[in-house]
Amino acid sequence: MASLLSSKSPVDGRHGGTGERHAFDAATIKRQMIARRVSHAPNVLDQLPLPLGYGRDMCGRFIQAMELDDYIDFFGAQVVRTESLKQSYNVAPTDLVYGLVDHEDHRTLGAFKWGLIPHYAKNRKTIHINARVESVATKPAFRDSFTRRRCLVPADGFYEWERRPDDTKQPYFISLASGPMAFAGLWTRWRDPDTEERVVTCTVITTKADPAIEGIHDRMPVSLSADLWDDWLDAEQHDVDTLEQILEASQVNGLQFRPVPPLVNSVRNNGPELLAAY
Repeated sequence: MASLLSSKSPVDGRHGGTGERHAFDAATIKRQMIARRVSHAPNVLDQLPLPLGYGRDMCGRFIQAMELDDYIDFFGAQVVRTESLKQSYNVAPTDLVYGLVDHEDHRTLGAFKWGLIPHYAKNRKTIHINARVESVATKPAFRDSFTRRRCLVPADGFYEWERRPDDTKQPYFISLASGPMAFAGLWTRWRDPDTEERVVTCTVITTKADPAIEGIHDRMPVSLSADLWDDWLDAEQHDVDTLEQILEASQVNGLQFRPVPPLVNSVRNNGPELLAAY
């Protein structure tokens, strides 16, 4: 994991910052936290013909809107190797997101571009925002990361779309009453053959929907309870059967959901109004 935690950051100009990665401990982050401005720059996805929810098998939008120090506290991060990211009520593929990994026996919080680019990809167009739990251990895009590069992706909640009889879709916000969710994820590095740039990307593992929300969508992210975090992140754990058992042991209690305005359908919209009563 040395290159993930190197001096170079995957931060791009859209999110601000200089592109340099700095290492801070949690106490320093809290002392030096500064206010951040939410960017309203257009997202490249606005120009792509993506369906709402990105298909029936995918989880394509979620929220990371808490302050960085709140994620540090909640997930017990011991080392922080990212600057504060912009607050997002509408995280979409290719956005930069927080993620937690195990590095030298320390729970470390860093930043990843959402949409795993497999090592064999020839360009950035090949991305995987989700990995199905049923095949994550065997698919070429994921199997190496499954045994060697796992992460947790914090989320305040996620969106799914219910298809109605008239073929329209109603978005719902789904969250835990107890606090943020910990999506089981994978990460990897990819080297751009044209520029030699190394990009750190991640994907979120999905599973069959919990009975509470299966009427809205048939898939949902795997959300791990706190007692499974260490086992999932353990960099010394490479056994496929053990890792599959961790995912199978994940249970989601206290899911809550409610309809939200169709504003979330466009990634140009990104603010608390997306969660307004509807």
